[in-house]
Amino acid sequence: LCFEGELPGADHTAKYDLALANDSTEGYRLTVTYEGKETTTETHTGTKEVVKKDVNGQAETFYKFAMGKDDAPVYFKVVGDSVLRMVNDQFEEADSKLNYDLKLKK
Repeated sequence: LCFEGELPGADHTAKYDLALANDSTEGYRLTVTYEGKETTTETHTGTKEVVKKDVNGQAETFYKFAMGKDDAPVYFKVVGDSVLRMVNDQFEEADSKLNYDLKLKK
């Protein structure tokens, strides 16, 4: 399964390309391309962690991706079958009306 999206940043745009293994390994490859004054690309691989959490009385599923020993993990809320939405480390969606969604590539 592959998801992609363009997420806003303070001084750049970040293009996310997330590939999830469709098997029991729970493996992932996350490539992030930052476009601003300079363009840089980072690729992270590992095992996704599935987090089940009760949010406002509703059972929700989140994915946690480790980004390397020096970087904070990234969290996405599972929104239906075809959307992952970036959330903070408290599993909260952004207050802004900006788009933080990765959509399933067809």
